[in-house]
Amino acid sequence: MSTMKNPAFIPTKPIVGLLCNPCEWSAEAYGRNGFRKKARLGEPAGVELLKIRLSDDNIKSAQRQGQLDCLRHHQGEFVPLKVQFADIAAVYDFYSENVPDCAKEIDPLYYRLANSLEEAGKPFVNPLHIRQVCMDKWKTHQAISAADIPMPATVLYSESGLRHLLNNEKLVFVKNRTGTEGEGQFVVRRHDGEYIARVKCLDVFRASSVARIARFLEGQGVDDNWIAQAGVESMRIDGRVMDFRAIFQRDSGRTLHETATYARLGASGSYHSNIGAEPGKLGFSADPASLLENWSDLGKKISGLGQKAIAVIEAWCGKLAGEAGVDIMLSNSGGLYFIEANTKPGHYGLEWLSKMHGGAWTDSFREFFLRPLRYAKSLCEQPAQDEPAFEMVIE
Repeated sequence: MSTMKNPAFIPTKPIVGLLCNPCEWSAEAYGRNGFRKKARLGEPAGVELLKIRLSDDNIKSAQRQGQLDCLRHHQGEFVPLKVQFADIAAVYDFYSENVPDCAKEIDPLYYRLANSLEEAGKPFVNPLHIRQVCMDKWKTHQAISAADIPMPATVLYSESGLRHLLNNEKLVFVKNRTGTEGEGQFVVRRHDGEYIARVKCLDVFRASSVARIARFLEGQGVDDNWIAQAGVESMRIDGRVMDFRAIFQRDSGRTLHETATYARLGASGSYHSNIGAEPGKLGFSADPASLLENWSDLGKKISGLGQKAIAVIEAWCGKLAGEAGVDIMLSNSGGLYFIEANTKPGHYGLEWLSKMHGGAWTDSFREFFLRPLRYAKSLCEQPAQDEPAFEMVIE
């Protein structure tokens, strides 16, 4: 392995390049603070995690396989380094698109750099095709609907599609195809002969017809880059909607492990359960065993459904997923529904449970950071084959 221009750093471990946002936010998992935490908590995995800068110069360097400008987190500080392209053994993509407060104009640089790295043969923890399917709710729907997996009725947004769903459902979610954390979602519900559009926990528009609701939504920027999805009445705890986040990750042996599954309870008055960066500010995570008497049996069913969903997405893409968070809802009639998969699963829920309960939750929190890096290390030694060979470990 060649040396870098910084004489203070001689790599002795495989180098994994991290793609993440350039923001300095204190809480967000996909900015520099997330890089700091991944580098610190993932150190026992035996790799050197370096952030690859998003820049035109790095795109050109990747295309000619020259030197890349990177950052190393060392002793609490970010140290700039120049790294030989050949020394980047694998790529861990944790960039979040469409984030207006975190230099949204950087998105095109990210796409070009990620594509250049993949075209040059660098193995990814999550290949770009897996990422693209999971980040697009409509593509995810197309993949999942090809299998026998229960999922709420979903259509590309249009006035006629919205009308069709509202003719059969009291509640419809209108979501940006590439939105995250429920940000900007509209909820449209039928109530006493009128239609009510809601954002977060606030009713923002009332109308007597679907046509007027549609005009309001379209005036807010809703178009065919959005989906409309039937709202299933979910199980509630103390009046709060509840769903489950199951996190699956591959390890050094390429086997997919269930790192953890926890409950997510939505904010009071909300129709969705996204927990955000501060537990309690929106929704919050909880130990499902403390909420549900039948958790042992239900947990196995949720694990099985999440396992099947990932297998379907892998077969659809022809690639292995290195990690994914799968959101699954329990209806008030007892049915389980796949909602979405995310190849950038956050750690807030696990971190909160680790602080509150310790024990197995702390073990899961630690493994959350180690497994993707151990998997990346295995990719350094032998890239994953295109043909998925799904094997699952329930823990």
